[in-house]
Amino acid sequence: LGIATLAAVGKAGNLADVDWSRVNFWWGDERFVARDSPDRNELQARRALLDNLELDPARVHPFGAAGEYADVDEAARAYADALRQAAAAEGAAEAADAPAALPRFDVLLLGIGPDAHIASLFPELAGIRETGGTVVGVRDSPKPPPGRVSLTLPATNSADEIWLVAGGPDKAG
Repeated sequence: LGIATLAAVGKAGNLADVDWSRVNFWWGDERFVARDSPDRNELQARRALLDNLELDPARVHPFGAAGEYADVDEAARAYADALRQAAAAEGAAEAADAPAALPRFDVLLLGIGPDAHIASLFPELAGIRETGGTVVGVRDSPKPPPGRVSLTLPATNSADEIWLVAGGPDKAG
């Protein structure tokens, strides 16, 4: 549903009301697959919306892909570094309740899985309990593919607004 939401935004008649060249796009999570894999959130988001906008490419911040990094942990460290650098460029100081400096997230769009996971933070895996960092590598995801990279709960909770998208009877609970 998250990608469908992006596609709906792309079809809205008022896209010109936003100066998209000034918008930063960060990912909440990503499947650790090749950059050109149809399973990547990045590729789906680009097809649904981003490729149709006048964007500054330097403001689009996808997670690293399999083949670019040795494993999910290395990709997570790289993304945490990118977040820290962006926060420094914004002049952001580390908040007392934040795991590390983060850039400002105005809106974070998250889908909810049938097991109530958000991003790639699954209820039964350790990543959901991570509080010391901004990004975590996920192994053994119960939903394929097994390797993922995700923002931590403290990082997602730093957003000014969090929009949750859920649909279908398997998510009613």
